[in-house]
Amino acid sequence: SFSATTVLFDPGLDLAVLRPSENVAAPLDLDPIELERGAEGAVLGFPGGDDLSGEPAAVLQTIAAVGRDIYGRDVVRRDVYELQTDVHPGNSGGPFVTTGGDVAGVVFAAATADEGIGYALTAAEVEPRIDDAQARSSPVGTGPCLD
Repeated sequence: SFSATTVLFDPGLDLAVLRPSENVAAPLDLDPIELERGAEGAVLGFPGGDDLSGEPAAVLQTIAAVGRDIYGRDVVRRDVYELQTDVHPGNSGGPFVTTGGDVAGVVFAAATADEGIGYALTAAEVEPRIDDAQARSSPVGTGPCLD
């Protein structure tokens, strides 16, 4: 485990970028090119707080999703991949990686009505925010905790 500083927080995208206190490993490459239906990869994360694991995933479609920010206050639009995969608590915030090892999205939810369907923000959606975070080192607030 490593300590880290939150250098970017975006409640509209439900995205936080953390800067570790020491270099842990080289970051994965982010690929903002939109994937077609059937593109394969994996959802990576720590489901249930267990060890790092991967779950096979495939793009079903890209959606321009309109909804509320994490506080339910503002209406936001997000470019999202609908994925055929199992997403569990502990996958949220982890990458959806292509078979080539590039990050194509950031996992954030599982469908409530359809088992085996998950969602990830597209890399193109998060790339500008991650670019903003690259030069930051000062901590930012993360807002109030939610139940």
